Amino acid sequence: MKTMKKFLSMATLALVGAVMTGCSSDDSLTGNAQEPAVKNNVVTLTTTVNLGDGTRALDADGKKTFAAGDKIAVIYKNTSGETMKAESEPLASGGSSLATFSFELTDPDKTANVTYIYPAAMAGATDVDYTKLASQDGTLATISSSLDLATYSAAWDGNSLPTATLANQLAILAYTIKNADASNDLTSTITGMTISDGTNNYSVTRSATTGPIYVAIQPTTSANIEYTATDGTKTYTKSVTGKTYAAGNIYQLGLKMTEAASAPAGVEAVDLGLSVKWANMNVGAESVTDYGKYYAWGATTDNYSQSKDYNWANTPYYTGNGSTHSWSKYASAPATLDVATDDAARANWGGSWRMPTESEFNELLSNTTRTWQTNYQGVSGCKGYLFTSTKSGYESKSIFLPAAGSRYGSSLNSGGSIGFYWSSTLDSGNVDDGRFLRFFSGNAYMGYNYRFLGFTVRAVQ
Repeated sequence: MKTMKKFLSMATLALVGAVMTGCSSDDSLTGNAQEPAVKNNVVTLTTTVNLGDGTRALDADGKKTFAAGDKIAVIYKNTSGETMKAESEPLASGGSSLATFSFELTDPDKTANVTYIYPAAMAGATDVDYTKLASQDGTLATISSSLDLATYSAAWDGNSLPTATLANQLAILAYTIKNADASNDLTSTITGMTISDGTNNYSVTRSATTGPIYVAIQPTTSANIEYTATDGTKTYTKSVTGKTYAAGNIYQLGLKMTEAASAPAGVEAVDLGLSVKWANMNVGAESVTDYGKYYAWGATTDNYSQSKDYNWANTPYYTGNGSTHSWSKYASAPATLDVATDDAARANWGGSWRMPTESEFNELLSNTTRTWQTNYQGVSGCKGYLFTSTKSGYESKSIFLPAAGSRYGSSLNSGGSIGFYWSSTLDSGNVDDGRFLRFFSGNAYMGYNYRFLGFTVRAVQ
């Protein structure tokens, strides 16, 4: 990923006037006399803010000046110990790095610290409201006017608010997006984008237009970041590791994103009233009666279509032979398959689809009735179980799991008589085994068996 860093100017705030009393103030920074403003313990204060040189809309050098309509917020304590917020009147005009704001404080406690928050749109009732970063429109103009946070906290200077230098609190990321081989610039087609650093999530909704796509984020240190972007039809993904984005910087970023897998036509998420919704067909299937594909535990492609046997040598993360073998991943229990890398449902269908855990299979078994089918939907010889919900309000909902058998070596075994469906859960007693649902006419239960075996997969979300 290409990264260029530019520095935002530091914002300087200085309070020079203070509480107005019974006569006009000679300290008015506007040069106009002001009337007394002490009523019901409300005092009028005047604040001068200096943003340094540059243009208000963040330019390539990260400079800015004030714009008409800008406001600043002050968080303070009143004499009853309550946390209060005051917003200034909006500026009538802009274009300068120096501006004067006026706002009212109610019965302020001048022994307690105050916090300045600029712009005021980023202030909550008692502090900065970082949730306002969660939804953005991808434009520099909106970041500049509403999101580009700078703050300062300090004690009162006697009866006056303290002189302060505002510190920028956010990093700004400017994205251009290309496909995986960089042959096509996708930026102008992207209408939605999500960014997750493992702690915070940011969502961009925009009209298709030229880029870059700008996003203001809280600073990160060695963060692993997940990206998803969409043009309304296709979805693209990207994962990066160890990224540090410091406050006060603008980063020019180029992302090469991979088109994500998607579920085929006909796939539905069936709500049985359980903790997850179950797919109506198997991964790799073209219909609800199709067996679909067969996967080793932890594999995202089926060996059969690659003319590979289902054996230890072709099993993900297996090394060695016989009693001397070892596992490079999932080498101890408890363990659950990594959805991002080793989940057959997520790899092939994308979105929020994934393999069910053992507990989710048990939930299915405990909250459904099972009816053995021999010619399901009129398909001759299509055998398996119809699982029908027993949850109140969901009794009409069901899913069919065909008895697709399993693959060992190059052979299909028990097709049409037994069902084997992998869970994402490793067996607690033996790391060579994965947990799976096994059923036949008359019974269904959870079992365990070798990870190299080819079983079918039914997805949940």
